[in-house]
Amino acid sequence: MGIRKSIRSIFVSGERNIFQEIGKYSSLGIQATNLLKTMITCDNSVELSSGKESLKKIESEGDEMTFELKNNINRGAVNPALIDSFLELIDRTDDVLDTLYYIGREIARYREYLNIASSGERTAVCEYYDKLNKALDFNIQSLISIGRIVNEENLSSAIKDWSTIEKMESQVDDIKDELLDRLYLDSKRISYLSFIHLSSVIHKIDDLLDQSEDIADLILQIITAVTS
Repeated sequence: MGIRKSIRSIFVSGERNIFQEIGKYSSLGIQATNLLKTMITCDNSVELSSGKESLKKIESEGDEMTFELKNNINRGAVNPALIDSFLELIDRTDDVLDTLYYIGREIARYREYLNIASSGERTAVCEYYDKLNKALDFNIQSLISIGRIVNEENLSSAIKDWSTIEKMESQVDDIKDELLDRLYLDSKRISYLSFIHLSSVIHKIDDLLDQSEDIADLILQIITAVTS
């Protein structure tokens, strides 16, 4: 099958519909990431509880999509040989929304302590927040790339999007290592609670890019399985 043949034309209607829904997951993830970016801040004027509730609604919407898509797959919407791959793809996309909600809850829980922390500790945490906020920009870009992959006309374009996500995952991995190295050095000027909080958030944001990489890998695996 030629590499320039439309990707959408190689799937049956049920499979095309699932790819379209993956694009919706991507849009929800971008929305949730933008919300989270407003929460990872030391600005006390930001209402964290409303942000957390908005993230919960997005995560719940993703759960509903997951339930419906899995039901459709089990009713025969896809080629039997691709069922496991599509089920895993849906789980991985749902994981992104779960992780974003987890981070939002962690930020909201920690804020009460941050408000009473010493000025020195607060300054240190805010510096990490600034870096983490920028790392989330890579998550937005990776989700944009996923949205493009499922709508590309040819395999070569999809591979370019996949490569872009791979590069961003590597960049965020470098940010994670840099921040963790710094965190251990800063352990004497921040509390154990702050250390655990920052370590958790750093790892979870890194997980987001790992999840996007997994999603892109699965999409290409499915396309390759159909075209081979």
